[in-house]
Amino acid sequence: MYKLPCAYNDYQLRHRSLSMSLKVVLLIYNLAYVLITCPNSFQNLDSSGQCKFQCNSGLMNTKSTCSSCQDQSCQLCSMYGFFEFCNQCKPGYFLDLNNYKCVAQCPANTKPIISVNTLSNPGLNTQYCRPYLNQEPFKYQYYVDSESTKYIELGTIEYPFKNLDYPYKELFNFMYDKTTEVFIYLKRNTSYKLHHVNQPIYMLNIKSIVLKSYGDVYLPRPKLYITTIPYLLPDSTLYTIAESNFNFNIRLANNDWTIVESTQPIYRIGIYRTNFQYQDIHFQSIMLGDQLFNYMINTFDNMNNQMNFTNCLIDVDGRILNQFNPIIININNTAFNLTNLYSGFWYDQTWTSPSAICDITGRTQRIVISNNKFINLKDSNLAIVINYLSATKTTRVYELQNNIFKDSELNTQFITIQIQVASNLTISNNQYNNLSFAPSSRLISILGDTSNVTIFNESVQGGVIDNLYTVQSALNLYISNFTINSTSNSNRITSGLSFMRIQQSNQFISITKFRVLNSNLIYGNALQIDLAKQLELVDCHFMKNTVKYNNLMLLNQIQKFNFSNNRIIDIQKQSDKQYFAVSMPTLNLNNGFSNYLLFNVTFANSSLGFLQMSQITFTNKFLSDLIEIKLNDIKIYNNSLQKKDSLVSFGTLQLDFFYNFQLKCDIFLEFQYKLKQGIVYANKSNHY
Repeated sequence: MYKLPCAYNDYQLRHRSLSMSLKVVLLIYNLAYVLITCPNSFQNLDSSGQCKFQCNSGLMNTKSTCSSCQDQSCQLCSMYGFFEFCNQCKPGYFLDLNNYKCVAQCPANTKPIISVNTLSNPGLNTQYCRPYLNQEPFKYQYYVDSESTKYIELGTIEYPFKNLDYPYKELFNFMYDKTTEVFIYLKRNTSYKLHHVNQPIYMLNIKSIVLKSYGDVYLPRPKLYITTIPYLLPDSTLYTIAESNFNFNIRLANNDWTIVESTQPIYRIGIYRTNFQYQDIHFQSIMLGDQLFNYMINTFDNMNNQMNFTNCLIDVDGRILNQFNPIIININNTAFNLTNLYSGFWYDQTWTSPSAICDITGRTQRIVISNNKFINLKDSNLAIVINYLSATKTTRVYELQNNIFKDSELNTQFITIQIQVASNLTISNNQYNNLSFAPSSRLISILGDTSNVTIFNESVQGGVIDNLYTVQSALNLYISNFTINSTSNSNRITSGLSFMRIQQSNQFISITKFRVLNSNLIYGNALQIDLAKQLELVDCHFMKNTVKYNNLMLLNQIQKFNFSNNRIIDIQKQSDKQYFAVSMPTLNLNNGFSNYLLFNVTFANSSLGFLQMSQITFTNKFLSDLIEIKLNDIKIYNNSLQKKDSLVSFGTLQLDFFYNFQLKCDIFLEFQYKLKQGIVYANKSNHY
């Protein structure tokens, strides 16, 4: 009798609780609905949560009201400041992108374009006039701003494109003239996506194309992200004239490229017969997975063309450039973060002539790498490979200048240059700070039998270095103003390790103002030369160094030698074995050519020997001239040798034939202090 009211009250409570829950859900839904904002201020959020434009034609006054365009031939228009600009013309008219007016025919200073392949009007005619830049025929400019608030995309500064690939698609599909020049501007402090595999970029038969930044110069560079995420269209756009794809068929029909070229696998950027430049761009890979062998740029048939990187930041995976023809390369003021780079700053494929594509006789090939910074080599196997086996009469010019290599561990050969044609290679004004070398790694390896190599104004500070430079061969080699300070070589028992190693010079080696200071040599040499016809070592300083298991300098098979105006001071030996500041294991004497002159040298405060000539052999069995070994004005003071050690040591003289010649040794040593202990002169041969 009294339970019914209780049951009624319980039901009432449950009803009220459910009602409150529904109200909370509705409140949250309404709040979320309010918080969701559309990417464009002219869009409305419909009941399904989708952002929609109210008007597909005419003029949008607000997100919910529209009016007709003033120009009756205009299909879609918008306000730009106080002016009404047409953005899409009615059928039969062209949109002039110079003034945003509809015209029956494009003006003379524009390129007429009729497309049935645009994203907004697939299958329907879209007609517009792309203006020539500065009224110069076939010269264009495009603007791209990924954060543009406009709902129109025309590729102009007033209505920029929002996706990176849009300008390239228009160029590919319509700009066939080989004199075409293009500037593509990316807004600073914005980011763009380069879609790996899903949407690569193609450049074909363009005289010049430049990708650079625009906007506030104090803002960061535009970022170009390399990614595998799906290709997306901007959902803030109502209308665009952007092409939906690259039209391969039209370029094949025009014989602009071959079927083979069109089927080459391009993952990111493919460039055919085009000069291209990147300026003020930040390349950043955000790839996942194994992308070791993917190239950012592939070039094809690009002989005689140029590639330029200027003031860029490059932090990508895989490889930067793969090229199959010699092109002119300039890389300036660019920073490279090499953490994720696998192999190949670029790879210049071996070029052998004669071949189907001939290397043009008399052409100059130039590669310049200057004012760049390379960091974080530790996890990279970076390699620059330049191979030229061409027999044609061409001139190659290579310059590696004003670069900074710092705080990195090198795992492989960084730069390999193999040239078997006449060339000039210059390496200068580079800084190497706190580098360390893994086994069998080296920074620069040069093989150029007919090349003139010049290295000057180089600075090495700190680090653990083996084979910073290895010159496998050169015609003439000039080294000057090269300083190595506070550096060590590794503790690895490996032959041939040195700060600088020269394996062969066919004519002449000149080394001036070569300085090794405050450094520690364990198993290697400061300088090693394996074979040289003529060597000049002048005005060099070796000061406050230690040697443990090797000589300070190893100079082998030298036919003619000038060692003058040098200073060797405070070199301390850290082992019981005899070592020398200058060790010449084998001298190859040549009739009428060979002589060995050492003069005006200071050797002081050291605990190793000065000079060793271990073995003297002859390259000509009909020797008849006077051959001199002359030590003159050698200032020696305050040195301390072990008892068995000698200051100057001559080894054996090998005579396999009868020789009619004179070998004269003229030795004048000036002692300013007594030799504390050891032997001044040791001669193991009775022939001189």
